Amino acid sequence: MPLDSGINPIAPVQSPEGPRVPAILIASSPFKVGRVETPWQDTFDPDRGHVRYFGDNRTPGADPAKSPGNRLLPDQLVVHASPDEMTRRRAVPMIFFERVAVDGTRKGFPQFQGFGILRRAELVVQLDKTGASFSNYVFEFLVLSLAPEHEVFDWAWIMVRRDPVATQSATAAAAPLAWRRWLKHGDAAIPRVRRDVQRLRLRGRGDQVPAKGSPGEKLLAQVRKRYEGKGALFEPVAAWVTERRLGASGIYRHHGVTRASGDRGYDFVGTLDLSSGFGSVRIVVLGQAKCEGAKTANQRCPCGAHRRATSSRLGRRVRDHKLLLDLNSRG
Repeated sequence: MPLDSGINPIAPVQSPEGPRVPAILIASSPFKVGRVETPWQDTFDPDRGHVRYFGDNRTPGADPAKSPGNRLLPDQLVVHASPDEMTRRRAVPMIFFERVAVDGTRKGFPQFQGFGILRRAELVVQLDKTGASFSNYVFEFLVLSLAPEHEVFDWAWIMVRRDPVATQSATAAAAPLAWRRWLKHGDAAIPRVRRDVQRLRLRGRGDQVPAKGSPGEKLLAQVRKRYEGKGALFEPVAAWVTERRLGASGIYRHHGVTRASGDRGYDFVGTLDLSSGFGSVRIVVLGQAKCEGAKTANQRCPCGAHRRATSSRLGRRVRDHKLLLDLNSRG
């Protein structure tokens, strides 16, 4: 099966109902981000059921709808978004791959990232490394669940779709359960068929600290030496780091550092705006700044009592509306 380009259709066959494309393979190369051939960054988050993929036009002045890969997907969007079941039965499954490095080699190693449907296409303007602007499409895909199949994608389904004798009913019968439910119920089935991996979203200490002997470890030691035991001085530093980190995910606004006291509730406050328009969400960020070594933290909190007390105080503040008053006073 072809994976030479970003958007790769499998050769169509003449089925009893007419021409049928067995599948469209979507392949991304994250290590090429920022180069002339890939001046954009795709987002592959299959565990949350989402893929955001930029089309293959990169020529200033060219019609992005006529580029080899882009021209395939807008027609499919009409089919995938249809409220009619018989129209959806003509939908072509999208199969996602992300190229990964193996033993330092970046070519020739596509990794399967799931399969799904096309949800949205948007015309955008991008800039390449030279500063030249060009029009392109960005596509939003929904990754479907393989839980009933025990996380195994059976390529026999695609082989059935490649069989010119197979009917629509036969190809649907060979499909994963999530695809069959979506064919029958359309958008109403999405909450049930979307892939959503439940995982612990807390990172252990070993995943957060720099590697031993690395420049990051040396920098961390310098910061700790400078600010350990000086909480009021460290709080603005922690607030600045938070702004830099969360600002990459949305619009982050820093609302200030609280007055130094023995409250130990929250040390700084911010808000993070995600998305825009009707679907926008504003998240209140409560930050607590601590600059202490691992031994100090373990001695102070061997069983998590300090963390539970902090959470309790934060909860009381939210319930008493003090947090909202603080945000309003800061604009």
